[in-house]
Amino acid sequence: MQGLLMERRARVSSTFEDQNAATHLIRHAVGNNEFGTVDHERLSKMLSLPEELARMYRDDITIIIVQFNSHVVGAQNPSADGGAS
Repeated sequence: MQGLLMERRARVSSTFEDQNAATHLIRHAVGNNEFGTVDHERLSKMLSLPEELARMYRDDITIIIVQFNSHVVGAQNPSADGGAS
């Protein structure tokens, strides 16, 4: 069990395969196996399902990514960091 946890931690801390965060999330949502890794064969099969089956597995997926740059947000809203106004 400890070995599996260490392997998972190593995968999480590794660099992203995708430059686009939404692509990264969809790749993992559609292609993950039971161990939490992307199985490229599974991903390929999920993306090449016939139209009538695809609708049951991967139709209507929406990803919204909100990235905050904390030092910019704090500079624009001084009260957010606990400072007196």
